[in-house]
Amino acid sequence: MKTVSNNLVAPRFLTAAIALAALAVSTCASQPPVEMITPAQWLQRQPKPIFKPGHTLPRLTRYGWSLRLDTNVELTENWHYALQLPTYLSDEDRVLDVRIKDPNDEVFKIVALTNSNPAKYPLATILSRSEPPNPAPETFLRDAEGKLLSGNTYSPLNPQITLDQMAELRARPLRELRKKVPINIILNGGEYGLGVPGFMRQHAEKDPAVAAAQAKSGLDWISFISRAKGREMDTIAAAVRKAVPDRRLYIYYATGPADRNRYGGWRDWGMDPEDALKGSDLPATEYYYKHFNSGYLPDAGGNDILTRTLNAVGFQIKHGKKYSYDWLSGGWADEADPNAPPPVAAPAPAPVPDKPVANAGETRVLSNNNAAALVDPNAGGVSPNSLYTGFLKCIFTAGTLAGNAGYYQMPGGGFDGTFPADRPKNYLPQMTALSHVQALFSHLESDVRYSDLLPGPGMHRWTTDQPAFEFPTGTSGVRVLARKHKTQNKWLITAWAADGLDRPVKVTIPDLGQIKLLARAAGSVYTATLANKSPQLTLNDPDAMLPTVKGFAPKKVTTAQTLASFKAPVAPQMQDLLAWFDAAKSVEKDEKNAVLSWKPQGSLADWEVASSTEGKLPAYANRRPPMWVADAGNGLPAVRFGGNGASLMSRKLKPEAGLKEAAMTIFAVYSSSVPQEDMSQNGNNNSLFRVPSGSGISNGPWPNPAKQTWQMQMAVQPFKDSPEYIVIGSGFWGAEHIASTFYFSGDIAELLVYRGDLPTAQKVQAELYLNAKYKLRD
Repeated sequence: MKTVSNNLVAPRFLTAAIALAALAVSTCASQPPVEMITPAQWLQRQPKPIFKPGHTLPRLTRYGWSLRLDTNVELTENWHYALQLPTYLSDEDRVLDVRIKDPNDEVFKIVALTNSNPAKYPLATILSRSEPPNPAPETFLRDAEGKLLSGNTYSPLNPQITLDQMAELRARPLRELRKKVPINIILNGGEYGLGVPGFMRQHAEKDPAVAAAQAKSGLDWISFISRAKGREMDTIAAAVRKAVPDRRLYIYYATGPADRNRYGGWRDWGMDPEDALKGSDLPATEYYYKHFNSGYLPDAGGNDILTRTLNAVGFQIKHGKKYSYDWLSGGWADEADPNAPPPVAAPAPAPVPDKPVANAGETRVLSNNNAAALVDPNAGGVSPNSLYTGFLKCIFTAGTLAGNAGYYQMPGGGFDGTFPADRPKNYLPQMTALSHVQALFSHLESDVRYSDLLPGPGMHRWTTDQPAFEFPTGTSGVRVLARKHKTQNKWLITAWAADGLDRPVKVTIPDLGQIKLLARAAGSVYTATLANKSPQLTLNDPDAMLPTVKGFAPKKVTTAQTLASFKAPVAPQMQDLLAWFDAAKSVEKDEKNAVLSWKPQGSLADWEVASSTEGKLPAYANRRPPMWVADAGNGLPAVRFGGNGASLMSRKLKPEAGLKEAAMTIFAVYSSSVPQEDMSQNGNNNSLFRVPSGSGISNGPWPNPAKQTWQMQMAVQPFKDSPEYIVIGSGFWGAEHIASTFYFSGDIAELLVYRGDLPTAQKVQAELYLNAKYKLRD
């Protein structure tokens, strides 16, 4: 967790912001003034969520900054946030003896509002991170001579008297505050007392008393330190619960094991999960966009944010904890102060002759003043709000009941500063997104509380003895979670296009059967039932981003309606497109529709292929050119290959030498005329598209081998050498001619060849375009 202080210096302007500010100065005479508004004014102008009357979901909270009273009240009245004290609750900041008695102080006003109507203005407070001022000497690690190790580092043998002092530092202010006002939610941000095991072990091993106790315990070092941290948390939790027995929730920061089994050293950075769960009324896990995760799409280790979530959720379910209150953020980044005057650029210094210039790449720079980047190079990104909304719908489906909205970098001008009406500071849309999703689930509360999260057919990729808790769709960018009601044939299902590209997907849910859902970037939350053994679907959030603004209005949908509501991309992206062979365009044929040549679109239009290329193709007696067929698939044409030596080869040699040791992404739409079981490594029907380095795309695997239906296939292949020519419809060849019988037999309607391994979003867009054009998926 990163805590933001209001005393932080506002970050400097980004280069782009400087340029824009300078442009604004030069054009201000002709442009109307920009309306600058406060956070409260922005919130008041937004569409408000409508929560179900009588629901029992906890209030939302926030962490990392203080807000003006008007913003705090607006969030409480209209967005289901708790009314939050603007400071840590401790003796040091004089909350109890001064601020609460001053009619002009925000603390006084907040307490008065809560006392006027505790249900409307439920109070939340954050506990202090204070340490006991005069702890017992044995509180800290010491070497054999009694000297302190690594400063005042707490010992796993921390005596109970110190733990009691730590607990009292938090409990006494709570007791005093509770005498004056009801307290709804208590947040404990942690990060004090005993440190993380991986850091502590190197010092604890040098303390003779600690080393002896660890050896006697029979526990490994991580478990030994974890048990000690558990004692600390339990002591504080007991004191807090006793001080405020009528609280709604006491939430301790990050008790969930999101990194469990992800890598060998995962236990170094947190408590053993069994020890951590007891220190909070509900499990609480940290899910921050691109903070120790790859975001919404997996990296090489699969470390995306939802995979982490389901790793923690599985453990919690195993220990009887079905629901959670999580620490959430859509990411944070440097934000310029919109009220700052344009900076005056200093004149560039004159160059010094004959003096070496330092290589900037050799110096590590703290990115955007973001402290998190020191330990996490991914930190600093801000999620698109639609995708953050989709992620939130997934975790609420998984069992999150409420959460804490965090933002851990000071925006320019501070959290309370004004900004242009159409460009709010990043933390505000994140807070409203969380509210909109919780409002949706307030109407689905019974479907969550009286159901179980379904395990899915596979196991979690890290914790392999635990279910994955999601259902495959055949598309890695789409995630589907489902719950089953305990006593009814009723399911709650969420489909999220985590790559940001909406599309219909098929998924099979046990006892319900196969269904088709519209996966959206902002998520789609369905209720499913059975009628005459047939699945019936209701879309609970027709407006994905504002699901309750016009009231909760679920819409019954059919597969046909799902498909009709989906608009496929009009065409694939042209960026990095080398060659696009479309049988409906640029096919030269004779009067009998024999194909003479096929010319592609794209940056390499000279990759034209032909059935005769000056003797470079084999002259088999039975060889016939491929044929053009007007109505091959979905009423669209294709080039038909007979498997008889027919193929198309590029006329121009060495179409692009610059592809050496690069890569290509190939998409093919085709249908084979040879049953899959008849294919073999030595048989025909082999290659659709090939370059001489052995890179290309081959036939199969088929989705339905018996029917030999049309299909789309994608492959990413490296170039080992610069291609001298390309071939469509054949496999291997000699130096200057095809010398193989590995000929394709079937129809090819479309081939797209891109330079490089495309980003996931561009791959999906091409797939969506081809699937929709040829109706490859019903």
